[in-house]
Amino acid sequence: MNKKKLERKFIGTWKLNKWFVLKPDGKETYPFLGKVNGFLIYHPEGWMSATLMQKDRSHVSDNRSEISKIAYELKNNTVLEEDTHEVVKNFFLAANGYVSYAGRYEADDTNVYHNVEVSLLPQWVNTTLTSCLLYTSPSPRDRQKSRM
Repeated sequence: MNKKKLERKFIGTWKLNKWFVLKPDGKETYPFLGKVNGFLIYHPEGWMSATLMQKDRSHVSDNRSEISKIAYELKNNTVLEEDTHEVVKNFFLAANGYVSYAGRYEADDTNVYHNVEVSLLPQWVNTTLTSCLLYTSPSPRDRQKSRM
């Protein structure tokens, strides 16, 4: 199949069905212990975005001034005040259960290649993630609803 025609098959919003990592020894591992929600969005101009999160993540503080103060203290290697440990713990757990990245994509007969340009995980920037074709699409009616 023509590469561009193949890539056009992905255009739209796709709900994640299953996420696993295939190790070189053939073993499958499941990020977030397999308890994951997510979406992949493919644009006609060759751009993609992925948002994946662990189900039942911790809630975090909405107190932006408290969060800004903690961020300042962390950046400046200041010892954190005792009452901030719970806030830091919840932010860590929430961030640890979330992955988002975007960039250009390409496809062949068996895989989609995500060329990562931005990511929550800095080590993924300028890498290519290979995604097997294990995604299910919502019905055309639901797909239209999911586009905004």
